[in-house]
Amino acid sequence: MKRQAEKNRILLVEDEEQLLSLTEALLDERGYQVSTAQTGQSALEALECSTFDLVILDLNLPDRDGLEVLSKFREGNQVPVIIVSARTDGKDRIDAFDRGADDYLTKPFLPKELLARMNVCLRRNPPAKPKKSGEFFKIDDESQRLTLGGTQVELTSREFSLLQALATEPG
Repeated sequence: MKRQAEKNRILLVEDEEQLLSLTEALLDERGYQVSTAQTGQSALEALECSTFDLVILDLNLPDRDGLEVLSKFREGNQVPVIIVSARTDGKDRIDAFDRGADDYLTKPFLPKELLARMNVCLRRNPPAKPKKSGEFFKIDDESQRLTLGGTQVELTSREFSLLQALATEPG
């Protein structure tokens, strides 16, 4: 098969083991770099520590509602989110869009339809800049945040620009 997305990083959040495996295999076959999470908490941790170009999010997660995960994620991030859920009620769809979802696909779904919707979202949004991190710090260029030892540090835009330059300079 043709590899379409060599550089796109996808976070797949799904608690159903079989669907997770099948979707991950589909995306991997298409050349996406796929990270997975099976709980809302692990999804939020992955989103805090890594940069993704697209998130595919189930709403029915074992530890918290996917809409809550979406709301928390949207507090400082504009990466496209496609909801893939068994919930077919119009209220759930509207709530998802109100909280920042970019698309909503109901289960069961056609794999080609998921890929088509992903392509639309990825065309509209340039690839995210990776987060820089070391043993005790994380620098997120997109949200302009510095996390030091697990604590967010407030910086002026000038301080952040200086930090960014120092972090990217060799040596």
